[in-house]
Amino acid sequence: MRLAGTRRTVPTLLGVALAAALAGLLLEAVLVPHPGVERPEAPAGAERTPLSPAGAPGASSAPTGALRPADPSPRMHPAPPADRVPRDPVALSPPSPAPAPNAPGARARSPTERLLEQAKALGPAAVGPLVEAYEAEAGRPGFQARIAHELAGLGDQGIDALARIVFREPSAAARAHAVDELGEQGSGRAVELLALLAETDASPTVRALALNRLRGREVGAGRLAAIADTDADETVRVEAVVALSKLPSGAGVDDLFRLASAEDGGKVRGPAIAGLGRAGTAAAAAALERLVEDSPDEATRRRAARALERRAGSARPR
Repeated sequence: MRLAGTRRTVPTLLGVALAAALAGLLLEAVLVPHPGVERPEAPAGAERTPLSPAGAPGASSAPTGALRPADPSPRMHPAPPADRVPRDPVALSPPSPAPAPNAPGARARSPTERLLEQAKALGPAAVGPLVEAYEAEAGRPGFQARIAHELAGLGDQGIDALARIVFREPSAAARAHAVDELGEQGSGRAVELLALLAETDASPTVRALALNRLRGREVGAGRLAAIADTDADETVRVEAVVALSKLPSGAGVDDLFRLASAEDGGKVRGPAIAGLGRAGTAAAAAALERLVEDSPDEATRRRAARALERRAGSARPR
């Protein structure tokens, strides 16, 4: 009886062992990746949890190979070190140096530009070449203005040459540039040339500009008064009156009084009265008082009275 029970137990144990071994082989075939065998991909938005051996300490209670949603929070990645940050090579490259005047690619300077750079060093010897350059640069007012500037700064020889140029120059704009340069000079020759232009230039703009540059200069009062009396342009006449009022010697008071009291004074009457008010001489104050008392024109009397009040206010100590 014992032998028969033993015979029945042995096959049963062998079957159990074989079944366990076969189950282990099947599990290994499923869980262990093999070359050439592709595992199914997880659905989008989920990631596979790592597998841990069954029964190991800390093993997850979730089923082996279960899928879980991806972490919705953004993962922070440290910034690369500053020395590894890619930089713009163009922005970091040093600026290209400007080409030297004689280097390849540099713009060649014209003979006029070279002459203008050397004019001060050459002194009076540059007058002739500058006059030739002025004529050669006809129609280029920028160069002509620079040449006029250099000539005006070369003393009496340069001013004489500039006078010859100005009286031949057909462009009123070019003549105006020359007047501006003469106005920066304080020599008697420059003042005389400005007075000639104020008397004779064909352009009223140039005449008015010449008179403007004569303000405060010692010019004959009779010349200025003649312009104020006879010039066809009203703006030129007003500029002549202002120049009269600013004569350093105060020699224009008599002419200003005459212009202020003339019946046909027109637009010059007001500037003449204002000029008497600006003059700081006793003769100017007396002329204003005469206008207040004797002028038949009410507007003239009012203007003269205001000019006297301004003089008195400016004379009070502050």
